[in-house]
Amino acid sequence: GSGPDPDSEDIEFAEVQLEADLTDRLSVWLRYNRSETDNQPNIDALRAPYATSVFQGALVPFAQFGLTNNPAEFDNRRVRTDHDGFSRLDADQVTLEVSYAFDQFELKYIGSYNEYEFSYSRDADDTDQASIDYPLVDPATFLPIPLSVSTYAVNHIEENKEFTSHELQFITSGEGRLQFIGGLYYYEEDIDQPFHLRLPFEPALQTPFSFVTFGPGNANPDGDFYYQLGSIESEAFAAYGQFDLELSDRLNLTLGLRYTEDEKDGYEEQRIVLYNPAANVFGAFGFPLPPTTSIDISLNGNGPATRSLENEWDAVTGKIGLDFQLNEDILFYGYAARGYKSGGMRLGQLEGLDLTQPGGISLSNSPFVDEETVWAYEAGMKSDLADGKLRLNLTAFYYDYEDQQAPVSFTDTTGVVLQDFINVPETSSYGFEAETIWYPTDNLQLIANYGYLKAEIEADLLLVDNALPVPETVNVKGNVLPKSPEHKVTLAASYYLDTAIGNFNFTANWSRYSEQYASFFERDLYEIDSYSIAGARITYWTNDESLRVILGVNNLTDEDAPTETLRAATAENGFARVEAPLAPRVVFLELTKSFGS
Repeated sequence: GSGPDPDSEDIEFAEVQLEADLTDRLSVWLRYNRSETDNQPNIDALRAPYATSVFQGALVPFAQFGLTNNPAEFDNRRVRTDHDGFSRLDADQVTLEVSYAFDQFELKYIGSYNEYEFSYSRDADDTDQASIDYPLVDPATFLPIPLSVSTYAVNHIEENKEFTSHELQFITSGEGRLQFIGGLYYYEEDIDQPFHLRLPFEPALQTPFSFVTFGPGNANPDGDFYYQLGSIESEAFAAYGQFDLELSDRLNLTLGLRYTEDEKDGYEEQRIVLYNPAANVFGAFGFPLPPTTSIDISLNGNGPATRSLENEWDAVTGKIGLDFQLNEDILFYGYAARGYKSGGMRLGQLEGLDLTQPGGISLSNSPFVDEETVWAYEAGMKSDLADGKLRLNLTAFYYDYEDQQAPVSFTDTTGVVLQDFINVPETSSYGFEAETIWYPTDNLQLIANYGYLKAEIEADLLLVDNALPVPETVNVKGNVLPKSPEHKVTLAASYYLDTAIGNFNFTANWSRYSEQYASFFERDLYEIDSYSIAGARITYWTNDESLRVILGVNNLTDEDAPTETLRAATAENGFARVEAPLAPRVVFLELTKSFGS
């Protein structure tokens, strides 16, 4: 269909900063910024012919019925759509820093308030067919029943988030061999995430039939055939301290310790409405209904079904490290650290609901995700060589995860593609990185970076692959983690030019990624072939730095690797690939004007 180009983007940003030294010891810094983003969402491309028959396995009439010529079969940037959609984000942030300098230490307060509203709407049926004439036959007379049904399906998502943080830091400022930073931290967050799949122009969905009332159920004015809501209130508290001890002129020891406590209260809703005209005529659930009747099949029979959850997690983490200054140009370092990410909840799908158990929580299928922990080990070298003209940094790392949290896409029994959140019992990631920066002249900078990564599952993990005619349970032990390319190479060049009218910087970059998988299952269906992406920009700023102008291009070669979405279609399309490529070639112009010093 016609309309704005997918991936187009409109961004507005404004920021104000105020800084004042109220006394010789007391200083205040205040920043406020607001951003408004309005994008066209990327549309998934079905890489297969349309299924032109009447498919009865979905919640609503099948939009591909009778269609031919799917352009996305051969080109993932060409799609048929009848809903342009949008992706909008409005965000506000306020940050305050107040610091007071004593003779031997500094006391600092950092406070932040953030809120944003995100809304997203896209075509959900991946066709430009807004309605079809449903081929119904009266079972009594065997005569056709004329029935036009809407297939104008829309996916609408929102996220409304508000979060506040407060931190009090104590920082030594003397010249002694022992330095310390410690503090207290508090974080509070409220977030709502409604998710809708709807036929907004289908009246049959607006007043669904309920077997609880044996008549009209709760109203459904937006025509949702699938709806879920996850809301969560979170609080986090932490206390931390880190010592840096100079053991000698060249050797430094770092010791850090942190205690973190997280509490979360969640609330979820789910509603599912079935609209299958053929089943209604022949007796939906053994009870004949008019063909224009939708049926509420929510877990409580008259949705939305609801549940509240709560949980808390805590952990002690820390770090020990050494760095050795070989000479003025070369530093060696190494550390071991334990990290922690709080647990969470799968909200909106009422996963593991069992109304016979306390809190409605199943004994065998918990809706909670355990906390994630990691032991991280890293060693490397940082150096400035050849009289500062060559910078060479080398890093080797090994991360040992326990209960790593990971998203998993799946198709539920109604044909809706949803995302689960699981713990992977044991994973490891190890590799090395090399970073080089060379200055052949004062004005020219050349960069060459290489990264090697091996990220894999270390323990047994049984997952069900639904993208098969008969779902198969697979042990993914030994498989690589999703979106983990083994090799990455980056080359870049930058040239600086100082003129009478201002300063110019010319930059070009190129990156190469090796093969990777978008799923825990190592199948061709989920493989992303190796690809390269390049960009360039010219930056100009005036001599007083009050005006900056950037003209650039991203994805110079218009690479179409499916990095945004890669999943399997449902059975009617033979579990073909559904993909959305990274953003196409985009030319952009950015202007920044500064006022004051």
